[in-house]
Amino acid sequence: TFNVLEAARRSGRRIPVIFASTNKVYGGLPDVTVREEDDRCVPCDAGIRANGIDEACGLDFCTPYGCSKGAADQYVLDYAKSYNLPTAVLRMSCIYGPRQFGTEDQGWVAHFLLSALSGRPITIYGNGKQVRDILHVSDAVAAYRGVLARIDDIKGQAFNLGGGPGNAVSLRMLIEEIGELTGRN
Repeated sequence: TFNVLEAARRSGRRIPVIFASTNKVYGGLPDVTVREEDDRCVPCDAGIRANGIDEACGLDFCTPYGCSKGAADQYVLDYAKSYNLPTAVLRMSCIYGPRQFGTEDQGWVAHFLLSALSGRPITIYGNGKQVRDILHVSDAVAAYRGVLARIDDIKGQAFNLGGGPGNAVSLRMLIEEIGELTGRN
């Protein structure tokens, strides 16, 4: 990321840099309390329940992946401030869609579906009520295009990119939906 930023800076041209970051830069969100409902956990805070985690949330690089992405995230934002480069950061949640590899740790929506279709068991860590904010890849692409179109207006900013609370699902909910779609439980 640093090399890309330096190349853009040294080029003498206005080359937009939009960085694909992650919601993992927020860490485990230990201050966000949740309560269990039927098949999911919901935030106790009404604002978070309605709007999700916003960009003002403190960063907490508590994993190697989060730390790596977080450092790059901050470089991208700093290059806009320090060198007036047209940069932005999109902190993505769980993106899903066609051509996803479908592994357990990356592409878990596809992994669950592929496991169900092939008759393999789906492993759930915890009680399955943990909620993930999912977004289809076509919506993510539209967001990237929107950021690119407005880069001069929004340079130096970070945006959370997800489906929002209305598209958040628990692991249990997704498995139930997959069961209904595939006829397998």
